[in-house]
Amino acid sequence: MLEEISQSDSAASWPAEYEWRMQAWGNAGDPGVAQPFVDRYDIVTLEFFERSRLMRWRYGGWLYWTDELGPVVFAPEPEWQRVRAEHEAEQARWRR
Repeated sequence: MLEEISQSDSAASWPAEYEWRMQAWGNAGDPGVAQPFVDRYDIVTLEFFERSRLMRWRYGGWLYWTDELGPVVFAPEPEWQRVRAEHEAEQARWRR
């Protein structure tokens, strides 16, 4: 599903560097909240949104791109939260 979103947004095979925003969008629980991507192919329906949320909670983690381990890695929730926090800290350093 992340790959489909990436294709719809920018014709890329993976939404590298915005997995974080996708997770936050799903956590919001409202498909009407501004999407963190451009849906050029109109793939996002209520069913698509709910399915992506269900997959996250059913499997207890999230997928992300990494050149170190991957390219695509599944991180169980505790690991995902650590990876996410590290990413946010790195982004904050770049903004300074």
